[in-house]
Amino acid sequence: MDFGSLTSLGLDINRIGKEFGQNSLRAYLTTMFPDEFEFYLVTLERMNRSGTLHEQLIFPVTPTSKNESRTSLVNIKKTNNSIVSITNRTFAPTIITMGGTFGKKIRILFSHGKENMGSAFQFGINLNKTGTKKQFGEVHTGFGVTKILENMVINSQKDPETLLFLHNYVSGNHYLVECTDMQFSQSVENNMFWNYSLNFKSLAYAADVYPGGSEAYEKSMRKQLSLANINRATKDLVGALNGLEAVVNEGLTKIGVL
Repeated sequence: MDFGSLTSLGLDINRIGKEFGQNSLRAYLTTMFPDEFEFYLVTLERMNRSGTLHEQLIFPVTPTSKNESRTSLVNIKKTNNSIVSITNRTFAPTIITMGGTFGKKIRILFSHGKENMGSAFQFGINLNKTGTKKQFGEVHTGFGVTKILENMVINSQKDPETLLFLHNYVSGNHYLVECTDMQFSQSVENNMFWNYSLNFKSLAYAADVYPGGSEAYEKSMRKQLSLANINRATKDLVGALNGLEAVVNEGLTKIGVL
């Protein structure tokens, strides 16, 4: 296949392949050295205490703002003759705030491997010739992704057996969390752009309480990074195909076919 000809038509396969390879390398380095290499990805997982994954959202667009504040569990008291400092050595909860928008474009999301019967637009891709291994995906608008996020948080608070994990690969911090505040807003200046604002309080490090132990935790991280990389490559490919369609239509118009 002549990739040069495709590039002239607006479909740069080499660029997409190069970016996919770079993202894959970055994802690998993140799993091996999480304190040295960040990956611009945020995900939410909702599962039960036995480890059954109910919902997973790999953010198709990284939040525009993220903040994490930590209050040290130190109690300082003044006595008659001295100052006493008492330190609590247990986990110190953090306050995590994030905000952003998923826009209004179509988002293609590959799920964690199960068909989501609640999704209006879904598809499956055979990963081998026999069709025994299949990866499911969903098509959502930006608003649709916002509703997924909203429902995940609501569902996590309905069931006392639910565990909600927030994976912030940007900061390298992964926690078991509870959502303490959730807001959605829209303005006339940004019509159809739903902005979200979330406040979480971390309860424990995800690696310490993840159902199934460290092996299941590391496997989930690798799966999330792989799906995020596929999602980004798919987004680039769809964008390139849209550009290719525009170029072809323009050419056909000029020669009088359209």
